[in-house]
Amino acid sequence: MKKQTWMALVVCAACFTHAVPLNEREAGLVKARLVPAPQRVELGDGPEVVLDDTLAVTLACAKESDLARKQVRAMFKAWFGCRPQVSVAEPGDPAPKIADAYRIHASKGALRIDAADAGGARNAMRTLRQLAEPVR
Repeated sequence: MKKQTWMALVVCAACFTHAVPLNEREAGLVKARLVPAPQRVELGDGPEVVLDDTLAVTLACAKESDLARKQVRAMFKAWFGCRPQVSVAEPGDPAPKIADAYRIHASKGALRIDAADAGGARNAMRTLRQLAEPVR
């Protein structure tokens, strides 16, 4: 499978349509894959998010946004073989405040990462990588 066609079952705090809902067992398996375990995980159902050059990524980082943007772009290239457009925005409300904290919101064709700092953005990317790996 080409890196450009990696499919990520990025199921984060989002309302999606047109997909079969995750059952409790499947949701438990997805949550168990995440190391280190996030403080909280909210799973939504919806279409798969394709990690490729057409993905619109919005990064909202409270601190170190320039560094975080560079690192996120480098990780997409190294891990998924793609170069999506990464735009910088103001952190959402409430923005993660604890060092290395993050929140991911995914929908078809778009991904938003809210992070407290560059460490949080890196952790968000690590979570995406774990979710995108088809066999672990």
